[in-house]
Amino acid sequence: MKTKIQQRLYYLFRGCLLILCTINIPLLVGSCSDNSETTTVDFFQKNVIRLSISDAELVQVRSVENESECKISGIQVFVYNDSHTSSPVYYQEGTTDLSFLFGNGTASPTVTLKKFIPANGERIYVVCNLTNRSSALGTGGFLIDKTAGEEQLRNYTSQGLMRGFSNLKDEGQAIPMYGWIEWNTSATSNVCLLKRCFAKITVDADMQVLFPDKVVCWEWQNLDFSDFVLDSEHRGGIYQGSINEKGISEKHDLLSATVPLDAAKGLVTSYYSLEYKHSVYALGNEIDEKTFSKDRAMLLLTVQNPDGSNKEYYRLDFWDKETGKYLDIVRNHAYRFNITKLKSKGYTSVQEAIQNPGSNIEYTITVSDKWVQGYTSNGQYLVKTDREEIKLLQGTIKDPVIMLKIELQADDAGNVNLDNVTTRKVRLLGKDKELVSRFFIQTFYSTDNEHLTPIDNGIVMDGIPSVPGAINSTGNECELPLDNKYWIYATVVYGVSLMPKEGFLEITIGNIVKYIPFSIIPETEVFPVDDDGPANCFITPVTYGAYSFDATVIGNGVEGIVEETRDHAKASTGGALTEDVEQYHFKNGMGEDISSSKNVVISPQSAKLIWQDQESLISQVAFNQTTNRVEFLSSGAGNGVIAVYDKYDPNAEDANVLWSWHVWCTEKPDIIELGLPTNGESYSGKNYKIMDRDLGATTNIPDKLTTCGLGYQWGRKDPFIGLTSFYTSLDDPEPENAPMYSVRGTEQELKEEVKNESIGTIEYGIKHPNVFIKAGIGYSSGDWLYYTNLHGGDNSFAGNQYLWGNNPYSRYKMVDIETMKTLYDPCPAGYKVSPPDICGAFLKKPIINDTITDLRSGKIVGHTGKMMEDSFYTPSFTEYGAYFYCGRENSERKVYFISAGFRLGDGTEGLNLIPGYAGHLSGTMTSYDGSGMNTVMTFYFKSLHTFYTSFGGDTGFSEIRASAAQVRCVRDE
Repeated sequence: MKTKIQQRLYYLFRGCLLILCTINIPLLVGSCSDNSETTTVDFFQKNVIRLSISDAELVQVRSVENESECKISGIQVFVYNDSHTSSPVYYQEGTTDLSFLFGNGTASPTVTLKKFIPANGERIYVVCNLTNRSSALGTGGFLIDKTAGEEQLRNYTSQGLMRGFSNLKDEGQAIPMYGWIEWNTSATSNVCLLKRCFAKITVDADMQVLFPDKVVCWEWQNLDFSDFVLDSEHRGGIYQGSINEKGISEKHDLLSATVPLDAAKGLVTSYYSLEYKHSVYALGNEIDEKTFSKDRAMLLLTVQNPDGSNKEYYRLDFWDKETGKYLDIVRNHAYRFNITKLKSKGYTSVQEAIQNPGSNIEYTITVSDKWVQGYTSNGQYLVKTDREEIKLLQGTIKDPVIMLKIELQADDAGNVNLDNVTTRKVRLLGKDKELVSRFFIQTFYSTDNEHLTPIDNGIVMDGIPSVPGAINSTGNECELPLDNKYWIYATVVYGVSLMPKEGFLEITIGNIVKYIPFSIIPETEVFPVDDDGPANCFITPVTYGAYSFDATVIGNGVEGIVEETRDHAKASTGGALTEDVEQYHFKNGMGEDISSSKNVVISPQSAKLIWQDQESLISQVAFNQTTNRVEFLSSGAGNGVIAVYDKYDPNAEDANVLWSWHVWCTEKPDIIELGLPTNGESYSGKNYKIMDRDLGATTNIPDKLTTCGLGYQWGRKDPFIGLTSFYTSLDDPEPENAPMYSVRGTEQELKEEVKNESIGTIEYGIKHPNVFIKAGIGYSSGDWLYYTNLHGGDNSFAGNQYLWGNNPYSRYKMVDIETMKTLYDPCPAGYKVSPPDICGAFLKKPIINDTITDLRSGKIVGHTGKMMEDSFYTPSFTEYGAYFYCGRENSERKVYFISAGFRLGDGTEGLNLIPGYAGHLSGTMTSYDGSGMNTVMTFYFKSLHTFYTSFGGDTGFSEIRASAAQVRCVRDE
């Protein structure tokens, strides 16, 4: 009852305000000074601008020493319209007198235009902290003249030299910030997003491990002073001018140092730099983006004894090791150098260190547009969060995903009993700080990252007439239990026009209130990864982003359906396909036959991550019911499997997997042209174009576990996890399975089942993409499929020969081998599983072992061959792999394969690992009399004298279909 009365009073008060506005009775609106605990409220927002910084909810309106990155101590406001572009139609400023800037550091401040009400569409610019303290030559006042034209403002350069600065105590410097908005009279509030005009540089390292008993400092070189361009975005790129002066900054202590280099100044943690198009220019000279230059901006690291002796110098460049390109220094971005390892001592002179790339040191550089620290403290305890901004996919998220992690910590002295901090609350708020209904977004909390409790106040909110069912919705608000760690989760309902697009997650711990902004990622920012067409695998960039693919097409669509699945007569007869065999039919996840006219399209209702091999690689998975596309958020290199379901809740007990896809987050693989020679029946003569890595590998660097691909049971489209280490000998202890994670970061185990009549089906394999199906003993020995005919006694194939595109007509052929990409092919669009003759590229001599003759007619019907070690050009072995050469010994054309061991599937217990490399080919084995076999052709090697394969149907090396071997994809041409 109390809630309803409060709601009625609110609407009554709101109605009174509207009446007062209509009859032009002036409102008496309270005001406050900067020191007030309340803020001015303008109910009509006619002349109020709210200020915001992209990575900070709190914007300081006066000097707060430890919040200088968010401080506003000088402000200019310019208003322009179509008739006033050469000078502003209205101007307002404040330095020590900030009477028009309201706020107390606990909420976004507001700027109230004193004598001006903007019209719709007028352009308002806000410039903060750009005073003479930012200029090397300025003598006082603001650097921008109040009569500046709009074009001048957008192309502003300092009339003198602008320099970067450190966060030393004596700098007394606030970060120049700038932003602009186009006024919207119908908006509930007009928010101006401020961007910092500098970049932030920090250096981090483990002092005790890397530099024991040393004094370490760093300094910025080769880019210190330059003309300052205010709005480079308007000009189409970041600063591209020449450097006016080669400056050298003073030395700064390493971030993790405990003793300041200069005790009078304190510990220096950051340097704030001007932006610079570093990828093109070095001290103003244009150079290639991948070329080292001693004149590029860099950090010089100095390591010395406490007495100043034994100095060593290291150079750290703004360089992306993945792409080999130098990074631009962009305003409003933070660059963190993380030193991980010293290989040996540094250079003994500054000049030598500057003139050479950073050697003898390993470091990474992280770039982010987030500056603020992930914690808030009241001096007694602190509240840490693992992120300062939350982005949620626009599609429906039904499998709860982590929004953020919260940790509560006492100070180092342990002076507070956290159990006495009893006020613990979390709320999900909209843009205007109103409570968000659970009809749109549902939130949960957990204290163990496993068991979820709804964040629900149990109070029914006002109904939404246009949205059926919303009348019964409650609010995202609850008290948290006493604990030191919390995980906050969310699900999102898509398709509601009234759904909040942005807002805040409010966290209250004691007297600390922390706001984490959230926003919904619009469809326009979701990048499609299926532009090359449908497939069972999509290569996804390693950079952070939202990606999507069509969830209605299974595999590669109708082009992947093998409709000719009839039995083959004896090879000796040379006959054609005759009787249709049910066990060769293609099936979907519901066990229905697939043809070009039926059961090709699916209609999913939800999506979910099945597993991933890197924690937080894929942090969200959604199904967009409007576009029928799966959307996911990923960052980094690794692998994951995403499935779609026939139920709205993918976690429902009766929810069935309709199809699943492998998300392969890697740099785009290079292509190697094999160029098989033609030599009678010895080689195929085809120019296969093969990937430089196995499917699922994220690198192609020799002897790295990341160069190992995933495992595939022959004929199945879904991958299986690899191992934690290389497995090269039966004498070694078997390594464990590599870890797998859910979307929430909890570890998962590889599931295994021994096949039976219900498990050993295509349908079961599709519904359970995470289950490794073991062959066991008995019927269809060696196959993950279950069938009753043993090696064909009736001259029929055993098992489905067509799953990966093997053409039965290619038996005994060593040229013109025909394969096709099928629905179950695991390769990305434009690629297919390697055909049986692929290894002909590595052979140096003919390999025909037998010629097959039709016993009745006496005609030759084909050949078989076996490739042993003496047939190959001599490989070049590394510790865990080998380069195989194409066309000649030590050719420049070579393909690297890495040996990590592979998983057998014939047993009933244990890992059943085999040392060496095994890569499944698309071919199945067929014996001379035409009867089928449940083995497939595989390329295998273990050592200098153990590598072989076969094609045409001979023995050589074949593996059971239940084994999980690697796959190398070739262009589907």
